[in-house]
Amino acid sequence: MGTKVINAGGKLVLPGFVDCHIHFMEGSAKLEWVRLEDAKSLSEIRFKLRSYAAQNPGEGWILGHGWNYGMFGPGKLPDKQDLDDIFPNRAVSLEGFDGHTYWVNSKALALAGITRDTPNPPNGTIVRDPATGGSHRRSKRIGYRSGRPRATHDEPRGKTPGPARGNEMGQ
Repeated sequence: MGTKVINAGGKLVLPGFVDCHIHFMEGSAKLEWVRLEDAKSLSEIRFKLRSYAAQNPGEGWILGHGWNYGMFGPGKLPDKQDLDDIFPNRAVSLEGFDGHTYWVNSKALALAGITRDTPNPPNGTIVRDPATGGSHRRSKRIGYRSGRPRATHDEPRGKTPGPARGNEMGQ
């Protein structure tokens, strides 16, 4: 092999940057969360959450993943009240499809110690209701001080179904 010389005629040439990666253990833990990727409306999300709660009674966190901003309409965001209405006493944390935005209820905010006076975290925003100062959702950066179960690569391999599923598919 030798060096291949390309005459770009004085134009800028850069190597291709491809970022194809996966957070395998985090994704494995999320297999047990409420799947919201195919929900097209708030009523569908609420139905999925109620179904999950019926199958998983108790006081533990309800965790979900995959809701999409577009389903709320132009310029609108999810509101904690939509979760408070059905889960006033059980913490709910729903990760957006991008993995960087969380929609939580009042119980989750209380457990995290987040109030109207809580400052925004570095590189994050707590979206507040302009009328009340109450939070609609919160940044991932402050989520883990609440005691919310965390999906990470540190999960013991036997606790999530992901490794077994990966093995079934030859991963």
